[in-house]
Amino acid sequence: MPVIAFDTEYSARYQESGVAPLACMSFVSSDDAQNPKVVGPADARELWAEWLEDESIILAAHGASNDVIALTQSMDPSVTPGHGKWWAKAFGLYEADRVRCTLVRQALHYIRDGREKFGLGLGEVARDMLGLQLAGEKKAPAAALPLLKEGVPYPEWPAEVLAETPWRFKFETLAETPVSQWPASARAYVLEDASTPLWLYYAQMQRYQTERLGDEVARTRAAFDLHLLSIPGWRTDQDRVEMLMRIYQRIIEECRAVTVTHGLTEAKTVHKGKPNERTDYTAKKAVRQQLVFMLLEGDVKLTDTATDKGLDLKTATPEQALAYTCTDELQIKRAIAARGGRVVDFAEVFGAVEDNTLPQVLSDSGDAALNAYRTGERAKKRVSSFLVNYRTDKRVRSSYNPLVSSGRVSARGSKSSYAINIQQQPGGYDVPSQYTLRGCIIPDEDHILVGADWSQVELCALGHILSVFMRAKTNDDSYESTLSKAINAGIDCHSLIAAGLFDTTYERMLATASDPATKKKRKMAKPVNFGLPGGMGLWSFIEFALKSYDVQFTEAQARKAIRVWKETWSEVGYYQQEVGRLINLQGGTGTFVQLYSNRVRGGCHYTSGCNTYFQGLAADGAMETLRRIIDACYRLVQHILFRLRAKPIAFVHDEFVMTQPDPLLELEQTRALPKPERWKLYAQARAAIDAGRAAIVDRFIVDHAEEGMNALSDIMVEGMRAFIPDVAIRVEGQIFPDRWGK
Repeated sequence: MPVIAFDTEYSARYQESGVAPLACMSFVSSDDAQNPKVVGPADARELWAEWLEDESIILAAHGASNDVIALTQSMDPSVTPGHGKWWAKAFGLYEADRVRCTLVRQALHYIRDGREKFGLGLGEVARDMLGLQLAGEKKAPAAALPLLKEGVPYPEWPAEVLAETPWRFKFETLAETPVSQWPASARAYVLEDASTPLWLYYAQMQRYQTERLGDEVARTRAAFDLHLLSIPGWRTDQDRVEMLMRIYQRIIEECRAVTVTHGLTEAKTVHKGKPNERTDYTAKKAVRQQLVFMLLEGDVKLTDTATDKGLDLKTATPEQALAYTCTDELQIKRAIAARGGRVVDFAEVFGAVEDNTLPQVLSDSGDAALNAYRTGERAKKRVSSFLVNYRTDKRVRSSYNPLVSSGRVSARGSKSSYAINIQQQPGGYDVPSQYTLRGCIIPDEDHILVGADWSQVELCALGHILSVFMRAKTNDDSYESTLSKAINAGIDCHSLIAAGLFDTTYERMLATASDPATKKKRKMAKPVNFGLPGGMGLWSFIEFALKSYDVQFTEAQARKAIRVWKETWSEVGYYQQEVGRLINLQGGTGTFVQLYSNRVRGGCHYTSGCNTYFQGLAADGAMETLRRIIDACYRLVQHILFRLRAKPIAFVHDEFVMTQPDPLLELEQTRALPKPERWKLYAQARAAIDAGRAAIVDRFIVDHAEEGMNALSDIMVEGMRAFIPDVAIRVEGQIFPDRWGK
């Protein structure tokens, strides 16, 4: 089949709709590979209409979802992205397997080759696969970033900034100019971006001797679905944002006073003599030395760079220790504990701010200096990564990378738009509910947010993998792992492990579940169940528990935790043994084929080998679920979510979030009420049902209000069951009338 490689250029400025206007398209056909062409928007639309209908051609692009979406929305900008006949045809491209995304293909190749980290930009891949150095400059100058972020029209830009900005960010300025009159540099840029994916497409096939890789079709569609998911974005509550800004700034200032006093930070003038001159507080060389010496008292580890050089704390010189000591949050936690202090958690910090006692709380911790440094750095991170971008009346979005080495999806933000990494935003479990960053995200007027997340889905995946391994060992196709049995029976896996850790009974744990001491015991079981399946050793487990859950295990407690975990889930020992055997047979690093999706992951050491089977399984189930959610919202006109005009807007680890028009506005009983009163009536009706005393009207209100939530939850159960068929998949749904929550 002939292949047409194509690339689009579109406005780089902020767009309220989430899809930028098309500026031009370049393309080249495998039948005429030496003759790439550039066309303006009108000709691009005409060609796109032809290509959508011509089932004899393959369409190839690097990051194909960007180009497919830009072209499809340009066909009728008045429609909501995802709807209408042109979008139906675009979905059909993926259904017919007519799209080749060289970015997704390259990611799968790199994962197969064992690369843990890799760049996927066209320039990076072209250098690697073709030995080409692309000429086009890809980065915008710093002065252009705020202009792009605010959507400032190009005629209002300073002339020198516009001149310095690469064509990639300003092709919109040529949208009304005939291509024949474009500057030569602009034409050269777009022609290169069309030709390179064609050569890359063939180079990939030649190097890897295959036209399609395992999981390529599904992940190519997933890239499209994730892009569509990112388009709607969300609004933010400016009053809450400003309230949190004030609190975080106060935390930063009060912690800074302590760190300056202890010599950990000092004032530094940034951008001196320029309009954006400011005073920053940083750990410069002499100051960092003080911090490092405090950390060394806790016998913290050196960086990976030092390990690569063969250094450790015993062999490193004082200068090397100073240069290579880790100063991340985990090491600071370890140092605080080793110095006899107590790590101050963030919930306590917020309580202290309310009570005007933060300096005293830090002092009482036994290590005011390191606690203040840790707390201040965490607060600054939340301001710079999230609150700064929430401080706008524009829509905020998050974009996604469809594939990392583990098979999971990652998110990313942007300096040139109001975009955050939604997956790195704290879930809110470490602060009081009125202070969560999630609570800044609000629905549009007359809409609600709906969230649903899987319960312990990676444990479900592990339970299935354990069953699969044991079925192969015993030749018993009905074998059910102990973990699967527990989940299927509705047992709380964390409480069961906690009972073993603290020499009590599972029944006692359930009976005292609301007791703070029991909650603390159950919390200690979470790093056991979520960390040990990956094959981590004793000290790695202790670090994982401290870093991820703020749980401090002693060596004796950690040894007991490992023993209890292996005794409770009796098949994990054999599973990890088999993974180790497979890796040893392959010379120390292993190549694994993912169950069902057939994605290949190479270069696995023991821990990544243990993790990849069950983490990849859950990740594949999540992308299958997303496909079903997208279809339900945009394609299946008879589906409840289509009828409700629901749209997914975020994917966060194990949770999907969608928006829909307020269903209570459709009911005569609630339509005339203010929103708070409408949803108060719903809460009362739900409480009546839960208490077994509901009237018919209560059930009617609840059924109508929860229709979208239940439909989303059902899709999530069925989507994950496609990959985990024999373990009970449970989903908890929530309605957020006013703001996103836990």
